[in-house]
Amino acid sequence: MRLKTNRLETLVDGIFAIVMTVLVLNFSEVFVQRAPQSERDFFLFFIQLDTNFFAYGLSFFLLGVLWLEHHRQSHFIRSVDPMFIFLNLALLMFVSFIPLSSLMLGNHGHFLFPILAFEVNILIINVLFYAHWAYATHKHRLVHENLPAAVIVKQRRLLVFCIIFSLLAICLADFFPVASLLTLTITPFLMIFKMWEKISRPEDVLGA
Repeated sequence: MRLKTNRLETLVDGIFAIVMTVLVLNFSEVFVQRAPQSERDFFLFFIQLDTNFFAYGLSFFLLGVLWLEHHRQSHFIRSVDPMFIFLNLALLMFVSFIPLSSLMLGNHGHFLFPILAFEVNILIINVLFYAHWAYATHKHRLVHENLPAAVIVKQRRLLVFCIIFSLLAICLADFFPVASLLTLTITPFLMIFKMWEKISRPEDVLGA
């Protein structure tokens, strides 16, 4: 059974928008836990939120790039089937987990487990993105039959790079926590500035 893509794209856009908005609510829990009694106390408390701001910025940036990648892949998807919808639901489930893993990272970033939880969360999302693209393009299952193999392969390689750097981040977590987290930003920068396709529409690729 083949279905149109518009309902799925609407769901994905809605989930990403909600998750990116909910991220800022992580600060509310921090402010509830502490009640500064003076201007000086508040200022000292505020500058101690550096880890929380780092976790927020990193999470928001990664979510933005993940949404951008999903949006780009969607340009090439002509229709969806139940299995493809299931893969997207699995992807969205772990995307929705990012506010929690970001909260743990921001509040308890000096522990190893919150760092690993955040990085494993990103790793699973990258693996699901690969499965998402691999399933759709296998024998041109859900994409145009004339979509060049070079486009498919280039996208797969990019997603493999994302997975590799996620694994590298996990390996570095116990030794260089900050460098480990910053490693997660390498592939998004590659995606945006180095490996981003100039062609944005399937009809451009296909010469239609």
